[in-house]
Formats: sequence, C-alpha cells, structure tokens
Amino acid sequence: MNKNTTICGFAGENLFNQLVAACQKLKRVKFSSHQLIKVAQKSTIGRQRLARALPYFKAEYGIPVRHKERYYIHLNWESVPASVILDYLYGIDCTISFLGWTIGVDITTNHHAVESKQNKLQQLAPMWQAIGIDRTAVCMIDKQCQGDSTTDLVTALRQVIKGQTRILVAV
Repeated sequence: MNKNTTICGFAGENLFNQLVAACQKLKRVKFSSHQLIKVAQKSTIGRQRLARALPYFKAEYGIPVRHKERYYIHLNWESVPASVILDYLYGIDCTISFLGWTIGVDITTNHHAVESKQNKLQQLAPMWQAIGIDRTAVCMIDKQCQGDSTTDLVTALRQVIKGQTRILVAV
C-alpha cells in the first residue's frame, strides 16, 4: 500500500470525529468509566477482554504504590478515559445519538480489516447492548471518495439504523 494514499487509523478516527462535530444532527454519547467496567465484568467475554487489556491499562494509567517492601500498580478506573475502555473492551471508537438511536462505530482505514471488525462487534453484541447501544457498524474512512462528507455520514448512519454493518465515509 502506498504511504502517500494511506491514512493511519488514528488520523481516520480524528477525521471521523471532526465530521461528527460538524454535523448538527449528531450528538456524541458519553459513558462513565465505572459504568463500562461494571458492565464488562458481568459477562464472560467482558472479563476475558478486561484481563487482556489490564496490562495496558496498568502501564498507561496505573500508579506505582509501595507497600511493605513490595511495589504494585494501583489502578483507579476513573483515571482511565471512558473512550479508551470503550475501544479496548467494547471495540467501539465513537458512539453517536442519531434519530433516537444510539450507534457505536468502529473506525478503520484498512479495508482488509472490515470483515474481522464486523465479526468482533457481533461477538461483543451482548456487551454493547447492555450499555444502551442499539446498532453498531464498521466505518471505512476513504480518502479517495469525493462528495460532501457530512451528508455522506448522515446517509451512512441512516443505513446503519436499517441494519447495515459496514459503511464508507469520504474525507
């Protein structure tokens, strides 16, 4: 793949967030870190994903504590941003309220990853449904498309409400 035409995942997420902010019809849905962890701990798959993500959370957000000649890492879940928990445990990069629906979106710039991301979101359905998300989709950010991006995003989200799990958004 040509480096000049590739948008990295982080940039793709930022571009998508800019589109959401520019569209007055869309509102971001926020969660609390505590709520996300509590729901994840209630399911087997949530506990598994939490166990895999815990080393990262401790490395990034943990506080070293010394107790009786021994060090350990203390993790206060409120110090871990809810957006990071949503991404690592639920597989969702952005949550939007649109026409009364709550939509979770996993954003990618790699067209080869779309199908595996769709499968992952399907497996995680009990978790994201438990936090009030009605629909999810994988959004492929495409630099090559032409058109009005905010109109494309609204049109794509209408398709998600109808059951589409893969959308393409121009930037």
